[in-house]
Amino acid sequence: MRSNIKFLFGFLLVLIGRMANAECDRIPYEFHSPDEFIKHTQTLDPNPRGTVIISHGGTSGRAGPLSQGWASFFNANGFDAIVLNHYPQRGLISRSCKASLAEAANWRRDDTFAVLQWLNKSNSKAAENIVIAGFSAGAAAVFPFVTDTTTRANLPSVEKIRAGVVFYPWANGCMNPPSRLVANTIFIAATGDNVYRCWKSSLWLETSLKEKMTISVIQGALHAFDNPSMKERTCSTEGKYPYCMEYDRQAHQQSEKVLIEYLNGLGL
Repeated sequence: MRSNIKFLFGFLLVLIGRMANAECDRIPYEFHSPDEFIKHTQTLDPNPRGTVIISHGGTSGRAGPLSQGWASFFNANGFDAIVLNHYPQRGLISRSCKASLAEAANWRRDDTFAVLQWLNKSNSKAAENIVIAGFSAGAAAVFPFVTDTTTRANLPSVEKIRAGVVFYPWANGCMNPPSRLVANTIFIAATGDNVYRCWKSSLWLETSLKEKMTISVIQGALHAFDNPSMKERTCSTEGKYPYCMEYDRQAHQQSEKVLIEYLNGLGL
């Protein structure tokens, strides 16, 4: 009887392990038009100012309420918005499934490139002025299109990309600095974010083209200060630059104000 129980228990462990691995299998995905994963929301403004492409951080799970909240913000301010969701359509349907840094960066780049191609074929007025916004690891969706890269060079109608926006970009970026900046970009950081210390030490901010770069540093805030789900401080101990996250309503509102003023200044 005891041996049967042990066999059954072992069988269940193997089955659970296989199910977990199956959930993490990679599935090919190619964006052709807005779908259940990559969604397009339009402003009610009859004269749209442009389109903002949004990629947020994380290496598992779906694009959640935070990305949708920013999409609603841009819609309310006259922009169409496209929220990129890079993971579940590629098989990462469980929170236990995580992409490697290289996978996550490649998926963000590929999805952004495909969306930009789709927008280029669009007859929408909003597609004439494109802003790419990346939060934390989502900055990997921005840098290939605002710096001197072959990805940008291979993109049709690159002049439609009017600006890049990076919020507290992830430490992997500062430890592997992007190429030379060639498009208007705003870097929104927080003094309490250890990742910002990484960027300052990398010297990339100082060596990028000054006329293309705008830096806005919010005092006292932490990483992910715009995320209302971070009601209590949560800290990560991983990597060379561990960081803490906590929502800061005042910092969130300040970043919204800074961002709209920046886009206004570009004539958008």
